[in-house]
Amino acid sequence: MFPRIFIIIFITLTPLLCAHAGFFVQYSGSYISDSGADEGEKFEYSGMRNMLLVGATFGRSGNVVIGQNVLFLNRTGKSTSLEEEKLSTLELGPRVQWFLNDAKTFYISGAYHFYARGSRKMSGEATEQDVSGKAYFANVGIQLRLSRMAYLGLSFNYHNVTLDESSVGSTRTEISHTYTSIYPALDFSLRFR
Repeated sequence: MFPRIFIIIFITLTPLLCAHAGFFVQYSGSYISDSGADEGEKFEYSGMRNMLLVGATFGRSGNVVIGQNVLFLNRTGKSTSLEEEKLSTLELGPRVQWFLNDAKTFYISGAYHFYARGSRKMSGEATEQDVSGKAYFANVGIQLRLSRMAYLGLSFNYHNVTLDESSVGSTRTEISHTYTSIYPALDFSLRFR
C-alpha cells in the first residue's frame, strides 16, 4: 500500500516541482591515509568516503538545494601488534545545501543520516559484526564553473557517525561507538534547469 501512495504523490507533485525547480547532482570523494608511531608501535590509518547528493534547487534564484544524501564510508586501522580493524557503512538521509553567492559557487550544507548500516571488524576479534546507528554531516565548499551545467571544486567536511547496535548472527548488543572525521574532498556537480 505504501509504495502505491508514494508513486501517486510523486507523479502528482513532479510537474509542480519541475516548474519551479532544477535538478541537481553532486559527487564528493575523499581518500585519507595517515601513519604514526608511539614507543615503537606503528599505526596506519586510511579512509575513503564517496558521497552523492541528488536533489532539486529551490528559491527565487535557485540557491537552495534539498535532496537525498548517500554516503559510503570505508575506514581501516592497523598496528604492528594488533590485527587490522575495519568499518564499512552505507548512510542515507536528507541534505540541505545553500549557495551563499549569486554565482552559486560558494556553499554550506548539512545532512542527517537516519540510516547508517554496515559491518565492522574489531582488532583481536575473529568475527565481523553488523552495525547500525545514525550520523550527521556538515561542510563548506567552493566550486568553479566548467561549463553551463558542470562545476568542479573542493570542500571541507565534518562527519560524525554513532553506532548504537551490533549483531553477530541472531545476537544483538547495544553499543555506543562514535567515529568523527574532518577531511577535504573533491566535488563535482551537474546542474540542470
